[in-house]
Amino acid sequence: MTYDYTQDLLKFIQRSPSPYHTVQASRTYLDQAGFQALALSETWNLAPNSAYYVPLYDSGLVAFRTGSDVRRHLRLSAAHTDFPCLRLKYRPELRQHGYLKLNAEVYGGLLRESWLDRPLSLAGTVALQSKDAFRPEVRLIDIGRPVLTIPRLAIHMNRGVNEGVKLDTQKDTLPLLGGSQADLKAMVAQNAGVAPEDILSWDLYLYSRAQGTVFGGEKEFIAAPRLDDLECVFAATKAFLAGENREN
Repeated sequence: MTYDYTQDLLKFIQRSPSPYHTVQASRTYLDQAGFQALALSETWNLAPNSAYYVPLYDSGLVAFRTGSDVRRHLRLSAAHTDFPCLRLKYRPELRQHGYLKLNAEVYGGLLRESWLDRPLSLAGTVALQSKDAFRPEVRLIDIGRPVLTIPRLAIHMNRGVNEGVKLDTQKDTLPLLGGSQADLKAMVAQNAGVAPEDILSWDLYLYSRAQGTVFGGEKEFIAAPRLDDLECVFAATKAFLAGENREN
């Protein structure tokens, strides 16, 4: 694995703090390669020896090339745009003892212990009021700075912590946002560049602010948050762009 390829992978992961951002990062590669975007609501007029992609509800996409005969030869490669994480519920605010915690659900096969005592942020989409009540504006957001953590007790308050602790997802993995003045909706609205009352709904994911890195005596290892499953998306996209559209 070359160093440049690895650094490109780590940059891709950094640009993908939510499934929606993963799709956006993938679309950038396709746009740069000259692919044409299609829509599910439109009639397609596919040309031979051309390249296209179709966004799927902002959280997925399908990319393909046509050969000299658009009806022949189909080869598939697929990967997840999402990854194990914590996902905010719609009304997540829990105010207790002068602090604001957020109600979050486990999404995917999460290693719960690995999320404790880390600087976390939020990213995803928000749905906003628009002139057409049936077509709200959907906007990507990324808070882009550490705003949350899931704290654990100090060892002198839990002497058995090193003997293994079962974490209750409804009590022990709720992220802390701040004190009594913290306001999640106001923070999200500011990032989106709108007023809080313009927000209709959201789909927000917690993500680690840790940077990906290369390590090992010969620089043979990679460590990064969201490595599962984003390395599959990256590899599939790169391989697809590098591949040839053979006729047999």
